[in-house]
Amino acid sequence: MRILTITNCPLDPRLGSGTTVIRFTEGLRRLGHEVEVLAPTDYEAWPRARVAKQFRQGLGAFRAVRDRLAHRSYDVIEFYGAEFWPAIVDVARSKKRPLLVAHTNGLELLNYERERDYDPPRGIKTAASRAIHRTLFVRSFRHTDAFVALCEADREWVIAQGLYSRSMTAVIPPAPGDAFQDVAAQTLAAKEDRVCYTGSWTARKGIDHIAAVMNQVLRDNPKVVFDVFGASPDRPLVIGAFDPAVRARVEVHPGMDPAALAAAIARGKVFFFPSQYEGYGLALIEAMACGLAVVTTPTGLGGELDHARDAIVCSFGDREAMRTAIEGLLKDEPRRAVLAAAGQHRARELDWQVSVSRLSQQYSAWVDAFIRVTGEGSSVRGA
Repeated sequence: MRILTITNCPLDPRLGSGTTVIRFTEGLRRLGHEVEVLAPTDYEAWPRARVAKQFRQGLGAFRAVRDRLAHRSYDVIEFYGAEFWPAIVDVARSKKRPLLVAHTNGLELLNYERERDYDPPRGIKTAASRAIHRTLFVRSFRHTDAFVALCEADREWVIAQGLYSRSMTAVIPPAPGDAFQDVAAQTLAAKEDRVCYTGSWTARKGIDHIAAVMNQVLRDNPKVVFDVFGASPDRPLVIGAFDPAVRARVEVHPGMDPAALAAAIARGKVFFFPSQYEGYGLALIEAMACGLAVVTTPTGLGGELDHARDAIVCSFGDREAMRTAIEGLLKDEPRRAVLAAAGQHRARELDWQVSVSRLSQQYSAWVDAFIRVTGEGSSVRGA
């Protein structure tokens, strides 16, 4: 197949979203597909501007897709991001066109729904901006033929909203990288009194809960260290969120290559990930591969974990439950080891080669159905 991939995230292997796009596209190429990838640096309009990024990406992608389709044909165009509605609507109206797939790293519409709770608009301008974006983003899903998610929650949401039939959706999860799988082969016993977090320092990641809970955990447990990975650009904000009395035990680590990151995370006992919304949460499965017991929330992968068997899954915003869970795991080594082993087993069940093969097979089936149905003059969305 000839596949054109448009992504709204940089192709940076240090980012979970970037890693996902890289591994899927590289895997499809190894299976013999022709895959052309357009990242923001390839299409973004007025890249030096600091405002209206989603509009600039949407406009730039519109131009880039039109240019590609003028010179060659594709079997599939997959869009990692809802801001590409101008290109999606334009191509969807064409008589002869490829299959259009919304391949999401995270479902923007569901995140907007969650934002009402964790980050409500603080003024008319923000509220209006979100409302406009949501209205436009809906067009991306209404005009694509199929939907690929990383977690079940995203798929169930789009089906419930009537955006796709179940047959035109798929859930194909990512997998931990090789460095994390290599660490998984090491013993679960070589652990230090460390709680870890990996991710950007943003409201969506639940940073208010992280600071409040870990302030108490660090006060109650003088030997515990809190490791923060992936937030080094915001180090002053991270350190400033903690009480002066415990800041010396908050370590904000610089960027690391995958092997060094996996080794550093593997020292910890507990992984704390109270995210408010995740399309999957690659950092979560990576920590599980490293043998950490997980305390998280029911979003992305966290929504699929069995509470008290695979992890401890706390309600959004339940800081007391989070604190109790972390301190309990730090003090109850047998229980922590059982959860860590279960999480590591789950991580071993995931494999990039298997996921890429599933995606290839799904695309082939959808393309075949698309050709049959559109040949009869109907819409593939009802297939």
